[in-house]
Amino acid sequence: MKFGASTLCLFQERFDSLCKKLPTTGITVWEIADDGFHSLDQDRVRRLNEMRDSYSIVFSVHTPWTSVNISALHPNVRGKMQQTVLESLGFAHDLGSEYAVIHPGTSPFFVKGVDKLCWRYTAEFLERASLFCADHAITPLLENIFPPYFLFHDADHIEEYFHEEAPENLRLACDFAHANICGNLLPLLEKVADCVGYVHLSGNHGEKDEHLPIDEGNVDWRRGLDVLLKAGFDAPIIVENQTIGDVHKSLESLKSFIQ
Repeated sequence: MKFGASTLCLFQERFDSLCKKLPTTGITVWEIADDGFHSLDQDRVRRLNEMRDSYSIVFSVHTPWTSVNISALHPNVRGKMQQTVLESLGFAHDLGSEYAVIHPGTSPFFVKGVDKLCWRYTAEFLERASLFCADHAITPLLENIFPPYFLFHDADHIEEYFHEEAPENLRLACDFAHANICGNLLPLLEKVADCVGYVHLSGNHGEKDEHLPIDEGNVDWRRGLDVLLKAGFDAPIIVENQTIGDVHKSLESLKSFIQ
């Protein structure tokens, strides 16, 4: 089992700073947030590969999400956004990543009655993305989010999708903090522990996505991991904090729990 961190902790810094700091942290598993100042291109992939080879770092990729909606109602916009995610999956392959995280689409807050249509757009795209990943030795991961606009947060819906509809190679990137906001962390894990292929950990108080160290707030991450471990979970656990210092706090707590 691999423990690592998301580059969210350096998200406000430029890419050059990211490249200088990652090797100094002592952390060898990193999820690259392909967005904002860290958006990937071929030159940046080359630089990260040089870092990987020099420092034995393992990368996964979180595909773009801050300005991306794979369920956008306008077909031209939706197509461009979906292509952006596919390009990110290509960068994940170029980085030798085994895992790539995808956010579900959103439903517009000012248009009523289109949730099912928007979810269909997400599901159709996930079929395409999963085929691409199957051809490029990547495990595609769909992340659970939280309401009101994201479409993938209800435990029953997540269970139904993964057990009845999802592509065979698609797994759940279970974000414990997001599930805590929904109040369904343990019920969700009890329903879909067999479908979880990756975990995001951070702390919050159940109201908003605070990205605190994992022992701050009220996310019951120990009980949640117990459920997964009993189900045979043996995949990456990535902490998502806002500073390097908080990342180290979270990793220390995690390692003391799983020895």
